[in-house]
Amino acid sequence: MGLSLAWPLGLERAVALLRDGLLLVANDLPLAMAAALPIRAEVNLCELHLMAGTTDGMGSGRPNTLEQRIDWSVMGHQGAKLPTVLSDAFSLAEPLTELRAAEIALGAVDYLALNHGFDDPRPGVAFLRSQLGLPVSQSGAP
Repeated sequence: MGLSLAWPLGLERAVALLRDGLLLVANDLPLAMAAALPIRAEVNLCELHLMAGTTDGMGSGRPNTLEQRIDWSVMGHQGAKLPTVLSDAFSLAEPLTELRAAEIALGAVDYLALNHGFDDPRPGVAFLRSQLGLPVSQSGAP
C-alpha cells in the first residue's frame, strides 16, 4: 500500500487499511477471479508492504517519508528512522477472517516497530488492538 496524503494518517487507520487489503486480496479477489484460476488454486502466502515512494509517477520527486505520511506516535519513542519500505510476509493455512487479518496486520506493524528503533511499542500495540476490536491483555502486551 502506498500513501500520499496532505496530512499524516493515524497508525490505527493504516493498520485497518492493511487488514482490509488482506481480506480483499486473500478472500474477495480469488472469488472474483475463480473463472480464470485453476480449480484448486488458493491463497497461501501473503505479503504486507508500507511504502513511501520517492517519485510521484510523473517524473518528479517526493521528499516526504513514511514517518511523515503515517503518525507513528502511538508506538512511543522512536530511536531510529524508518526505511522507505516496511515489509512482512506470512503463510495462510485457512480462510482469512477479519479478526485474523487484523492480528496479522497488527503483528506486522509491531514487528516493524520493534525492528526499527521503537523503545517499547507495547502501549501502542494495546491501543491499536482496542481500535481494531481485538482483545487487549491487562499488561498492555499483545
